[in-house]
Amino acid sequence: ILAVEGDESAALVEEKAMMVLGEDGVVTAVPLPTDTLTSGKDYDLEELGITQVPTQLLVVELDTSILYITSHYRFVLTTAREQMERHRLELTLDNLYRLERQEQVVYVCRWGDLTTKSRMLLITSAGVARPFPVNVMRESIDAPTPLKFDHALDGIVVAALGVERDQTMALFSQEGRSVRYPIRSLKTSGTQAFNCGKTDRVVTGLVVDGEEPVMIGTADGNGRFITPNWIPTPAKPNTKGKSMIAKKSALALATNHKTGWFVTNQRFVWLENGRFRHEDSTKSEQLLDLQAGEELVQFLDINGI
Repeated sequence: ILAVEGDESAALVEEKAMMVLGEDGVVTAVPLPTDTLTSGKDYDLEELGITQVPTQLLVVELDTSILYITSHYRFVLTTAREQMERHRLELTLDNLYRLERQEQVVYVCRWGDLTTKSRMLLITSAGVARPFPVNVMRESIDAPTPLKFDHALDGIVVAALGVERDQTMALFSQEGRSVRYPIRSLKTSGTQAFNCGKTDRVVTGLVVDGEEPVMIGTADGNGRFITPNWIPTPAKPNTKGKSMIAKKSALALATNHKTGWFVTNQRFVWLENGRFRHEDSTKSEQLLDLQAGEELVQFLDINGI
């Protein structure tokens, strides 16, 4: 229960909060009262209380365990309620843990999404994919002092996924390329799964079991659906993969959810299920009409609401 400012006798019960990771690495827990987000409606970011351009969004219960991963591979467990309290007291993670110079949060996820699986897969911007045994990671991350790797992986974490050995994952790059790997083929010491070359970087990774289509979108609002079997599985690692979309601007998102909101640097725009065709080509279409200065940055699926 959160007290309403200026009225000590009043109380506002916030059932959920939206964890918003900004471009500057600052995480904000935005109160999300019941029915704040209604399917079919569009919202301005300011209307939802979001004051920074979101690079990642997560809707959670106030006391759900959330994992922050920093650019220096520090793993911090917290909750939305704790984040709100830190904000009220004007405390930062640096105040609590003495972060290193230029260290900031780069990825946020539900801790429970990882611990229900046997492996925790870290995917980095440099194209490294490394599965860790969950039982080992849980013991270290649950400890009173946050876990910090002695030796960081190349790049920063762009996806942390709970996976099983019989599943398959795909990486997606800024230049619109993708590659697919069975989890069992990844080395426990880490696999250089994608070759970024001099200009590219991995922006996300997904579990892509079965034929469930993946929607990809670029910053200029173009996108398409692809089926996982169209993404190549290389004979050996360190490949540049295959182009998934005719590149007009940087890839902004890849998701296997088809109902929810496109998130731009200005607003939430609703996407109805089944709106786009599944085509085995790199041809894209306009996902949404963008306003002046507007860019697509993320997708928030309705399953998380």
